[in-house]
Amino acid sequence: MILKYFRKHTILSVSISIIFTFTLIVFFATETSYKAIESTSLWVRNYFGYFYLYLGFGCVLALLIIAFSKYGKIKLGKPSSKPEYSLWSWTAMLYSAGMGSGILLRAVQEPVFMHQNPPFSSNLSAETVALEFTFYQWGLTAWAFYGLFAVIVGYALHVKKKKVRISSTIEDYSKSETLKNSVDIITIITTVFGLIAAIGLGTTQINGGLNHISNQDFELTTTIILCVLISAIACYSAWQGVNKGIKIFSKLNIIVTFAILLFIFFTSDIKAILIAFVTSTYNYIIDFVPMSLALGDYNPGLDFLTGWTFYYWAFWLVLGTVYRNIYCTYF
Repeated sequence: MILKYFRKHTILSVSISIIFTFTLIVFFATETSYKAIESTSLWVRNYFGYFYLYLGFGCVLALLIIAFSKYGKIKLGKPSSKPEYSLWSWTAMLYSAGMGSGILLRAVQEPVFMHQNPPFSSNLSAETVALEFTFYQWGLTAWAFYGLFAVIVGYALHVKKKKVRISSTIEDYSKSETLKNSVDIITIITTVFGLIAAIGLGTTQINGGLNHISNQDFELTTTIILCVLISAIACYSAWQGVNKGIKIFSKLNIIVTFAILLFIFFTSDIKAILIAFVTSTYNYIIDFVPMSLALGDYNPGLDFLTGWTFYYWAFWLVLGTVYRNIYCTYF
């Protein structure tokens, strides 16, 4: 019965087989696998890094063109349809899914690192440059990666009424079942690996925070417990669906984030914070094009880009696939 089911569902069978095989390899050859993954990751970033930059900039331009053209008026749904969720609910779900624990850790860690290791020379203060580059790596380009592909999928599903599969976006251009199945298989594998990466980074961040505040050394056991706990909460949230799970947890996340934000805001120099924010945002907008294309003085160099921007752009692409699939599943 099971074998018959897997024969009937080729995409699921192939995807599970690849993921299971890869899992076994990593489990029995962990150190070798880690080194192989690390070297492959560096090679991909070095080889495709500047392509990522151009792709990210292209996504921003494409969304601007769509937004200010006649295509920006196309409703993803029936003409009479109204938004299912309020702006507050959508914003909470978007930021919780799109940024996650990075909102808390990277918001502090990254500006400090950029301040101590300026990405490029500038007449601006080190503080302004640090915030400006952090805004760049977490700003328009990151959301453009998410947004452009979400628009494509949303248009295929809600306007063209295609099947709930990523391969539906290419049905009009290719009738090859092999190609379409390959797209879906790659999508499933990318989604699983993306979730693994997100959970792995999140648990190590939490573990590092516990080590710091307790002056102890919580090692692998704690990390595994955190992974199981976070995965269980995520599964419960997904199982409950959007209204009873994802939306509620997302709102709680944003409320906690805002509480921390307000605490820091009112216990610090409010005037200095506002001036730094406005100044850095202004310079981020002004310098957006040269930073996006790493032009002239705004080129931090290959080593810096490989360790930071190329890594982020690749990560946003992977997470974009994850969230597009969540979108396909629940919306």
